[in-house]
Amino acid sequence: GLGDVYKRQGIEYMKQSKGFSMKTIPVIIDTDIGSDIDDTWALAMALGCPEIDIKLITTCTGDTSYRAKIVCKFLQRVGHTEIPVGLGLTFNNLSENQKSYVDDYQLRDYPGSVVDDGVRAMAEIIMQSDEKVTLICLGPLQNIAKLLQIEPRIVRNTRFVGMHGAIFRGYKGTNEVQAEYN
Repeated sequence: GLGDVYKRQGIEYMKQSKGFSMKTIPVIIDTDIGSDIDDTWALAMALGCPEIDIKLITTCTGDTSYRAKIVCKFLQRVGHTEIPVGLGLTFNNLSENQKSYVDDYQLRDYPGSVVDDGVRAMAEIIMQSDEKVTLICLGPLQNIAKLLQIEPRIVRNTRFVGMHGAIFRGYKGTNEVQAEYN
């Protein structure tokens, strides 16, 4: 698991070593995990990055409960149930290519915290943070749009990371500008 990777890289040792301190970046990940495998890989990479402190993972698009099950089961398998998972807004329907992974899993099985209103949880984390929180957005931005509606002051305490468009080239080499969120 990822814990073994940490230990092999000496990160656990470094974190526990006397006098060692690593400044971490508070992060919220907003994801449409569960259609393509890309967000699952992104989550695995984020969990293996000692520089970031994941405060919350929210799900967006389609059946957000299905997407939250994937996040919860994955976090449980890799030993990171300290990370709360928030349900985001339903928007459009996307394919559920990882459904078989969570057919036997229920959100109540997650030993960590599952928040029904993930958008409100994002607002609370950002507004209560002593430092800027980085939003890493891996899907459509309906949760972020709602977040800005309910708490516009978050802009003073956030950074945004996302790539949401094809400016110079579209899919399959076309010249048209296309909306994108991956």
